[in-house]
Amino acid sequence: MSYSKLGLLLGDPSGIGPELCAKLLEERSGRETNRVVLIGEPSLFENGKKIAGIELEAPLVQNIHEIPDGSIGMLQGPELQMDGVRVGEASEICGRYALDSFRRASALCKSGELDGFCFAPMNKESLRLGGNTHEDDLRFVADELEHEGYCCELNTTGGLWTSKGYFSYSFEGRCIPDYRRGYPRCSQNGTSDPFGCWYFCAPDWCRGT
Repeated sequence: MSYSKLGLLLGDPSGIGPELCAKLLEERSGRETNRVVLIGEPSLFENGKKIAGIELEAPLVQNIHEIPDGSIGMLQGPELQMDGVRVGEASEICGRYALDSFRRASALCKSGELDGFCFAPMNKESLRLGGNTHEDDLRFVADELEHEGYCCELNTTGGLWTSKGYFSYSFEGRCIPDYRRGYPRCSQNGTSDPFGCWYFCAPDWCRGT
């Protein structure tokens, strides 16, 4: 039986992404059956494990199918000049690495080798310096996936769902996507002018954004 194959990007090399990935993978339950495919520079992940104080094996593989169900493996790349990385500093080197990571993960999804991927925090300034001409990383990935429809981010933790978006003033109705205007709207209030802000909603009444 085939289980999910999920990619995990280490995030911006100058940030906390590598250590967050190490902590996340350490908390995996032994009963999980999906395969986790780390995509990135092995020495960057080793440094993240060292900072987090975690011992974790993620064997290098040449092909995702080499990773047993329920296990973790690592695909090396994209190339990263570690001597050019400065902790806490945005740079072209980090930006190019992050964009190439997105490109590789997106290509693996398009080929069917991955079912999806997650990524640790990216630095938008580094992405810009690295050559990103899109509004943000979300739009960059959408372009890589050749997706032309509606897209937005939705974050979850336990029973709390959060997202950044646009919506009408009233909270009486359900939040639903307004594909015509490009932002979520309240189903019971279509007349108020939208405004941008952060909003919080629980999954039992939000259909998604």
